[in-house]
Amino acid sequence: GRLWAPPGLQGIWMDGAHNPDGARALADHALACGVRPHLYFGAMGDKDLAGVARELKRMRPLSVTFIQGDAPRYAKAPDLREAWGNEAPMLTVREAAAHLKAPVEAPRLVTGSLYLLGDLLRELNIQVT
Repeated sequence: GRLWAPPGLQGIWMDGAHNPDGARALADHALACGVRPHLYFGAMGDKDLAGVARELKRMRPLSVTFIQGDAPRYAKAPDLREAWGNEAPMLTVREAAAHLKAPVEAPRLVTGSLYLLGDLLRELNIQVT
């Protein structure tokens, strides 16, 4: 779950950054590489959403899309929008998986929760050994 490129998906990177320190390291790396990704973000509601958002916004993503998982612990749209200060679209895990299969010109980065990565990998039918 650290800057991992899942097999079979082009231009997709996944990172389980779920706290400000992890998000800072991820943003620092993107900035050092000159990468501005389309960002897909979902997290557990008991995490420091504003702190993580503050760090990830430093990479100036081309777009932000929120992902809402089925588990009750997932942060809800109002909490994500408040933390990020924007009205980004909200997708289910199934909808996000479909988006990740579609080609785009810029890299896409999925982050915010290891649970989110697991849910997406199951939905995409990607086995990790």
